[in-house]
Amino acid sequence: MKHYTFALALLLAATGPLHAQQNSLPRQGLASIETVSGATYYGSIVRESPDTVFLKTEDNASVELLRNTIASINYEATKLPNHYWAVGGVLGTPAGGNFVVGSYWEHLGVRLSFGYWGDALAGFELSLPINLYRSEHTSHDIALVLLYTQIGTTEQDFDWNTGLPYNYTFERTFAGIGPAYQVNLSGFSGELGLTFGSGDFSNPELIFQLGYVYEFR
Repeated sequence: MKHYTFALALLLAATGPLHAQQNSLPRQGLASIETVSGATYYGSIVRESPDTVFLKTEDNASVELLRNTIASINYEATKLPNHYWAVGGVLGTPAGGNFVVGSYWEHLGVRLSFGYWGDALAGFELSLPINLYRSEHTSHDIALVLLYTQIGTTEQDFDWNTGLPYNYTFERTFAGIGPAYQVNLSGFSGELGLTFGSGDFSNPELIFQLGYVYEFR
C-alpha cells in the first residue's frame, strides 16, 4: 500500500509542474477577452497564470488582465471587419422582386432595395440600419425605412364618343417612412416593418421582405 501511495505522490508531483507549464505556454491564433466592464481585447495570449492572463494585442501592446475582471475568453475568435458590403435579392415590398445592396459599419449602415418591372410594378426602399447584435454569421438591426412603391393596373372604361370600350393603365402609389426590424442569418434575410405616409393604399402600410443577401465579412 505504501508503494502505491508513493507512486501516486510522484505522479502528482510530476503532473503539477507540467500542468502549470502548459498554462504558461502561449496559445496560437486570435483570441478575444471580454471584461466585466464591457471592454473587449483582441490579440494572442502569451501566457496564463492562475490569477492573470497576459495578452499581446494586435497593435503589439502588452496587456495584463486579472481573472476576476474577465467575463469570458474566446480562444478561437473571429474579428468582424469595421466595414463590409452586402448584395442579394428579396421578395416583398417595395417592388415584388427586389435587388438589394448595402454598406455596413460597426454600428450603422445603409441599405437600398429596389425593383422596376415596367408600368406594372416599381419601387425603392432606403433604410438606415442600427445594429443590435452582430456575430460572424448573424446580424440583427433596427432600421429607419423610407419607402416608395408604384403599382400599375389595367382597367377598362367606355368611350361614349365612339361607343367602344378601351383599356387604360391606372397607377397606384404609396410613400411612407417608419421603423423596421431586419435580420440576416447566414445569408437568409428578412425584414418586417410599418411605414406611415400617404397614397392609394392603407396607412400605415405593412412592409416585409424575404430572401437571400450575402454579407462580405
